[in-house]
Amino acid sequence: MTTKRTLNLTISTKSNNEKLKDQMNDLYDQTSEQSDEEEDDNMSSSSLNMSITNVLIESSNKNIKPMGDMMNERNKIKEKFIELLGEKGTECETLMYIRVKEITKSDMGDNKFRREYLATGYNLLENLNITGYVGNTYLFPKVMDGTISLKQLVAMTDEELYPPKWKILKDKRLKEIKNENNQKVATTDLYKCNKCHKRECTYFQLQTRSQDEPMTTFITCNNCGTRWKE
Repeated sequence: MTTKRTLNLTISTKSNNEKLKDQMNDLYDQTSEQSDEEEDDNMSSSSLNMSITNVLIESSNKNIKPMGDMMNERNKIKEKFIELLGEKGTECETLMYIRVKEITKSDMGDNKFRREYLATGYNLLENLNITGYVGNTYLFPKVMDGTISLKQLVAMTDEELYPPKWKILKDKRLKEIKNENNQKVATTDLYKCNKCHKRECTYFQLQTRSQDEPMTTFITCNNCGTRWKE
């Protein structure tokens, strides 16, 4: 009887050990799978971060102009200023450079700075060139005799650079606006023409007297062109 009990105990103990071993193996497998998944996630996250970084770097590089190219462009602009203004040319370019830096809040190598610098430079050069396509004969003499300082020059608007031209343009536009307004008149049959006796008239009103008096009506006969006012 004792031997039987011992055998049963041994078999039971062996069976429990195998069960524990199996449980440990299952736990190890689960842990390994979770570790592999975390490693894959970490690798994916790392790859994503690298991709985003590369995109940001590539985007940033698009806004950067090689320094050597920008220096060459600046030297060309400076040479043209010297050709036109002589000794004042270098100072004029330097003041313009500082002005563009203040406007764009950037410096050489940045495309925003480059665009503004080249646009300002060529605009000034064309206006200073008496024989250029702009035909500005106003600006150059005033810069050379000091009436317009170089600091004023680099900050001028287009209208300030060539006032006579802009006066012509404004006067032309005002005339166009006036003509447009004159065409916007009312047509009526309330008035009868004393010459052709037709009731086909246009009219408009203006305040020609004091404000407490009625407006004056200007009438034109569409048939014969007779004009009168009431």
